[in-house]
Amino acid sequence: MKKIILISAIFLISLMFSSLKVTQYLELKTEDIRFNLRGARTPPPNIVVVDIDDDSYDALKMRFPWDRSIYGKLLKNLKKAKAKMVIFDIEFDVPAKSEEDSIFAAAIKDFGNVVMGGALKTGITSTVVYPIKPFLRYCKVGMLNKLYDIDGVVRRYPMRLKYGGNAYNSIALAAFSSLCRKRLPASDIVNMDFYGPPKTFPYYSFWTAVDDSTFLVPGIEDTPNDVNAFNELLQDSVFYNKIVFVGASISEFHDLDQTPFYNYKGSKNLMPGVELHATMLANLIEGRWIKKLPYYFNILFLIILAVIFSFLPYDRIYLSLFIAIFIIILIIFLSIIAFMKDTYIQLMPLLIVSVFGYAGGMIEKFIKTRREKQWITSIFGRYVSKEIVSTILKKPEIIHLGGEKRRVSILFSDIEGFTTFSEKISPEKVVKILNVYLERLTDIVIGYKGMVDKFEGDAIMAVFGVPISLENSAEMTVLCGLKMQEEIKKMINLEEIPPLKTRIGINTGEVIAGNLGSRQRMDYTVMGDAVNLASRLEGINKFYGTKILIGEDTYKEIKGKILCREIDRIRVKGKETPISIYEPISETLRTLKEKYENGLNLYRDKKWGRAKEIFSNLYKEYKDVPSKTILGRIVDFEEKPPEQNWNGVFTFYQK
Repeated sequence: MKKIILISAIFLISLMFSSLKVTQYLELKTEDIRFNLRGARTPPPNIVVVDIDDDSYDALKMRFPWDRSIYGKLLKNLKKAKAKMVIFDIEFDVPAKSEEDSIFAAAIKDFGNVVMGGALKTGITSTVVYPIKPFLRYCKVGMLNKLYDIDGVVRRYPMRLKYGGNAYNSIALAAFSSLCRKRLPASDIVNMDFYGPPKTFPYYSFWTAVDDSTFLVPGIEDTPNDVNAFNELLQDSVFYNKIVFVGASISEFHDLDQTPFYNYKGSKNLMPGVELHATMLANLIEGRWIKKLPYYFNILFLIILAVIFSFLPYDRIYLSLFIAIFIIILIIFLSIIAFMKDTYIQLMPLLIVSVFGYAGGMIEKFIKTRREKQWITSIFGRYVSKEIVSTILKKPEIIHLGGEKRRVSILFSDIEGFTTFSEKISPEKVVKILNVYLERLTDIVIGYKGMVDKFEGDAIMAVFGVPISLENSAEMTVLCGLKMQEEIKKMINLEEIPPLKTRIGINTGEVIAGNLGSRQRMDYTVMGDAVNLASRLEGINKFYGTKILIGEDTYKEIKGKILCREIDRIRVKGKETPISIYEPISETLRTLKEKYENGLNLYRDKKWGRAKEIFSNLYKEYKDVPSKTILGRIVDFEEKPPEQNWNGVFTFYQK
């Protein structure tokens, strides 16, 4: 039931955030990124653009609107060039001079396959605008309307416009309908598959398409027969059997828009409206446009991801984080691959459900783990050692709130993967196992004159040297840790407990010892940097594969009494001063100690080759995980050497 509630919460929250304007905006930007990652591709070769550009404006020396007879001249030349179809991205909805319109109308009729632009004008009152009747009689008509997303970018194309109970084809659809009978998009609005940045299609300046031996270009020629640019185009067959779009890139027409390729490769360029229509017609001809998955697919993906994230192994933080990151990267990768295949997967909702799914799972795990700790602590938290009772009887004043500085040794132990282990068996069995485990280890702590400061779930904090001073606290603490590991191994062999791995951290230093709490409830405890370091050392075991790590101050007090090998010199998070850390080992491993420490010196001297050989051999011979850890660093340093002033200290940036 809890999992169902979690999955539902993740799904609903993700759905809510997906509907926000900011999310929709980001989604549009991911589409642009996918276009740019895909890059430009070659459009169909049978579509070209005749462009009313700045060169044409300067060459023809004509003010807008131009004499319409010049469009008639264009059609005449394009017919001579055997163009297949001409499409005007220009509205001719208002009559001009009768003679101009007559010449243009005759040219439209003579060409025979012309598509002209109309528009649905919206406002207080809406109306459909058509070309004037003399033109309308001889041409097909399509709407020139465009669609803008919330960020002002054109990505979608209105295939059909509905108004007054009627449907009006776009200019691209009108042209396509007269060309062939291929498959048409079912939707009235289509996501265009852009071929690239502006002018990916072949562009020809308008003046070059009308400049033949009978036409004078006043800005370039003195007589009509000076240049004859059209003759070169005719010889090159640039218009032969082509669909010719006629439109404007000149700014006076206010027909320039942003597309997903606006900032392609760092070059910001607006796309002429004529190329938008050319793009859509090219999409129709090729039968490929960006197809969005149905809505129910998006919902299904959200539910699947919510379920996956609710069941990640959150008790193993790094593993769950790795899986979460892997899933997110996989989602992004698949969305890009799908986009390459003209299929659009909404990315932001999937990323949102992933983030909220991971956060929800971590929160649920935190609450669950916290409850487990409280449950176990409520059973064992009242434990008070006989030493404390004895000391209180002798010195009752210590029960007053306050504290004193003492030099002690602190031991932290913790079971690796306890939460995972506890989930696999019944609570009754968890309690039984922990009772056996904690009772045995507690007896050992007491036997070595230590005080069990507290239980935190499966973890034990023990202090040696309070409330009664202990001169050899460091030695007793290390011997206690070794005995604990020996007892754990014995319990595992006797199958009294499962094969649990316990990590132990030990440190010696000055602390403040005293009672914390109220008269109703108080706990005798210690606090200080020495305590924090012991706790850190317990956790650092996992990076070296060790079971016991002791601090530098502890080692100084037991040197010559208990054999130890130096593992590394480290700097823990939040501290500037580095310390050496050591592992107590048996006499049988003296050779390992000597070789390892020799390799450590070579490693600190940056003699990577020799150090690498030593650690490699140690790992092969002893399966020594610390050697493998240092070996991994050497490999990294060979690729990326440390700074010149590197002193062999490894800094931990996490606890």
